[in-house]
Amino acid sequence: MAAARAAYPGSRVQRVELENENGCLVYGVSLSNGLEVKVDAGAGIVLHQEQEDSEDEGQENLQAK
Repeated sequence: MAAARAAYPGSRVQRVELENENGCLVYGVSLSNGLEVKVDAGAGIVLHQEQEDSEDEGQENLQAK
């Protein structure tokens, strides 16, 4: 949580999940600014970020068809 907050000051952490991605443990941290940040669970380094909304919209579009 601290790594995600440091990378995006002013954002609040809404959800944290420990995930296994390709054999690596990462935290998926959802922030109040709509980003999901992937943080290396061992090193505490932000690895990746993406807009959460774009993923959800894609799933909704598939369900509508």
